[in-house]
Amino acid sequence: MLREVINKYMNQILVHSYLYSINEAIITDYDWDLRAKKLVKLIEENKEIAKTLPYYEQFVDWGGDTSMNFVYDDTIIRRAQMAYWAKTGKRLTVE
Repeated sequence: MLREVINKYMNQILVHSYLYSINEAIITDYDWDLRAKKLVKLIEENKEIAKTLPYYEQFVDWGGDTSMNFVYDDTIIRRAQMAYWAKTGKRLTVE
């Protein structure tokens, strides 16, 4: 269960960081900060579990203060498109 929670937060941070990076944010900066702080705490308290997750390498030494160095693969981009559509009812086109 804890593994799934950490994975969910990692995915959320990556998806919403991607949307923010293309100027299509669907959550507030405040909400992103709350999720980032929660993820940092989860990783710090459960590093061995976090290390087993697919996106862990993106969060090594990450302090939750920026999304500048994230890399967005096709999975994250597709999840971002689905989240955008679910929130706005509009299709997000990626160039």
